[in-house]
Amino acid sequence: MKGNKIVLFLPMIVMIGLFVFGYMYLSDLDAFTNERIEESIQFELEKENNIIDVSWQWGGFPEDGVTGNDYVELISENGDLWQYVDSVELTLFQADEVIYTSSEWSETQEGIAIAFPTYVSNEQIAGPFGTINVTLTEDVPVSARYYHTWAEEDGIFSAESSLGFQLQETIPGQFFVVEAE
Repeated sequence: MKGNKIVLFLPMIVMIGLFVFGYMYLSDLDAFTNERIEESIQFELEKENNIIDVSWQWGGFPEDGVTGNDYVELISENGDLWQYVDSVELTLFQADEVIYTSSEWSETQEGIAIAFPTYVSNEQIAGPFGTINVTLTEDVPVSARYYHTWAEEDGIFSAESSLGFQLQETIPGQFFVVEAE
């Protein structure tokens, strides 16, 4: 019986060690917050002639919830992109289901901006996955910016200043921007 004590206690010691080190490891991980979406967002711009396709997908869902609006800003070199816009089609998805569509856009100092809501309602989550299709009347070089916010604000569009500046004035420190070319 003396020789069997090791056989009985060794697995218990290993299990306790795994539990303690696992708990320490998991408690050291930072929570996934709105600020950290920037680290895992996939934001892409594809352009063929006068057709622009923009898509995004978050790498996770933030613990601190989702609220406010997000924006995609299409930017042209001269800031006159609004002159060439024929149509805009925004679509938000949850899995394969379309949950929100819009054709609204606004002029900004550097191009055009498309706003969309981010929210959680019942089992529906809007914002983490979407696409925008823009048709231009002419082939114009563009780049894109994705602005994620986690604060409430209303109608910040102005053609006199950049969208980034307007967000900084309205909700300082409560947004980030990701760019695609």
